[in-house]
Amino acid sequence: MNKPADKKRLFHWSDNPQGGHYIDDNALFLLIEIVGGRFSSKESSSNARIFKLPIGWTNLDLIFFVLKVSKCYGFFLTDFSVNVSAFSEEYELDLIDHDTKKPLPEYVDEFEDYFNNNQKYEACLAKYHEGEVEFFDCLKHYVIPPKYFKGAYKWAIEESAKRTKRGELMKNIFDDYKGLLDREGFDEIIRMYQLIAPEQGDSNESYQKQIAKSILEWTNFVIEIPPEVSQKMKEDLFSYITKFMKGELVTADRHRTIAGETVLMSQTVYSYKKHLEILHEILSSMEHNYGKEFTIKNPFDAGYIEGVTSVNDRYLKREFLFFHSIFALHCLNEIKILNLGSDWHFSEIEPTRATADVLILNLSKSEPIPQKVSRKWQFDERRKVLKLDELEIDVSRAQMQYQTLSIVGSFFDKTLRDGEEIDLVDIANEYDSSDSRNTKPFLNALYQINQKILKKNRPCLFQLATTTVRLTDDYLS
Repeated sequence: MNKPADKKRLFHWSDNPQGGHYIDDNALFLLIEIVGGRFSSKESSSNARIFKLPIGWTNLDLIFFVLKVSKCYGFFLTDFSVNVSAFSEEYELDLIDHDTKKPLPEYVDEFEDYFNNNQKYEACLAKYHEGEVEFFDCLKHYVIPPKYFKGAYKWAIEESAKRTKRGELMKNIFDDYKGLLDREGFDEIIRMYQLIAPEQGDSNESYQKQIAKSILEWTNFVIEIPPEVSQKMKEDLFSYITKFMKGELVTADRHRTIAGETVLMSQTVYSYKKHLEILHEILSSMEHNYGKEFTIKNPFDAGYIEGVTSVNDRYLKREFLFFHSIFALHCLNEIKILNLGSDWHFSEIEPTRATADVLILNLSKSEPIPQKVSRKWQFDERRKVLKLDELEIDVSRAQMQYQTLSIVGSFFDKTLRDGEEIDLVDIANEYDSSDSRNTKPFLNALYQINQKILKKNRPCLFQLATTTVRLTDDYLS
């Protein structure tokens, strides 16, 4: 289990936003997404997340990056699962003679049983379509084609038959493609992958490393971040982007390992002023053409430069930091980030450009530096106290009031401005996506909070409507 990092000592890794040096633009993208809840339980139920990785990254790169972030900040990875069927075919033996189009001699008997059962299954299906039998009557004839595996997968199957701790781990993953994995098992898979052994080979150690790599490439997980850790990460990201805008970042370690390849980050990066100039011109033009809300693509992605194909070339020629500049304008309240990602589509082999879905708020022609917003209200989640200047309202004994304030506060921290409305449905969905229509408990909780404030002779914090809530004018920053 992860432990919080030692606060007296800065955890050293190349993409630590606390270090005062440039971090990988893709690393910043992932840090923003982690804080924004992209890897929370509500966001991580689908393997589609694997296909929205930073361009050039693998799921293996993502896992080791997240492990470094978790060690630095002290949050947890949970709810692991493995999509075994996604990689099992890589290890399947070809049982067919491609000259005769028939099964190889040593597998003829097994295929004969399969073909016989399959004929019965097809005949039964014909009767089912005629309404003569039930579909479940046909299932007793259905059999899976014979499959044999080689190499590391075969090793894993053989291990799963052993009554050992590792055998149990392999059994949970590979039996019926279950893909079950707990934290202890995940740590063991990491250890197997990090064995000093050649990835190509037929030794016990090589097989461990090979199958561990396949497992990790298709491992899904959930990140649960405590509120105080989330707040710390937000503060660090704001501090980092402010240093970027002030030109205070230095170039440190340029080496990264991406997709198994050692890459070098560019020695030259555009100044913040140049980033701003480029992005303002593009955003102004797109606002004129498409309105306030649209998707912007990275105009300088190396994938579009002729002759550039490798991951290393992408990094070496990256002078424009797309996610840095987008996040900077978000912190300046010039735009609101709606979504970050790439132009990947399921019909394409791989993405080519990073993208950002944005809402234009108020583009500036100047070169501003973000200032920390001094709110007239704050919610201390750790102490369960609502702060209104010097006044403190205790909500520790009212669970729904605490949950509602936590959600409302997180909405303003992530995307909203103090004058904007929040739909009560969005609050309910954040609390429980399976019951998002039940907004009454949250409306009542906000009403009760207002009553507590009124008893202290202070104006209400929330202006309530039937379906929405906003801050009253007294508390706008």
